[in-house]
Amino acid sequence: LAQTFAPANAAAVPAAAASAAASEAAPVPNPLAQTFAPAPAAGPGGGGGLTPDVLSTEVMSSIEAMDEDAVVACMREKLGVSKAAAADAAALLRVTRLVSTRAARVSASAIVAIARHAGYLSKEEATVIALDGSVIRHYSTFKERIQACIRELAGDAGDKLVLELADDGSGLGAAVIAATA
Repeated sequence: LAQTFAPANAAAVPAAAASAAASEAAPVPNPLAQTFAPAPAAGPGGGGGLTPDVLSTEVMSSIEAMDEDAVVACMREKLGVSKAAAADAAALLRVTRLVSTRAARVSASAIVAIARHAGYLSKEEATVIALDGSVIRHYSTFKERIQACIRELAGDAGDKLVLELADDGSGLGAAVIAATA
């Protein structure tokens, strides 16, 4: 994967950084702001490579549901990484899990902060938190990750926050807000 995710101007980044260190007036390029370009073809069949946005939520969810051999096949057939190996699949699985876990932590942080502020964590009865959106509906492990992060952030009180899928969509939520305003 190291070759696959090489910045498009990888040679220019170290040279620009060295130049900026020599002259403080020159801006230092941010390597994180670089776009990722496909790796150059390496012989017959090419080396393949990923382009920006190829790891959509749908692809990431599918990858997380696969075993390592299936991820290698997916990388070769669907992502165009013809020389993918087991180590590449393991790295991709790890990155996918880290990204989705971080997203779940951000979501859980917001939920716990609002619940704490509103006093729901100190109540005896459970509070249902309605969730809607394609990520929560189609990412098989996302809801469970959010719930685990809520427990981590709120302790035992986190068990009082029950996550449920909202079947009626945002229209009902807007109507409830309008009715209570």
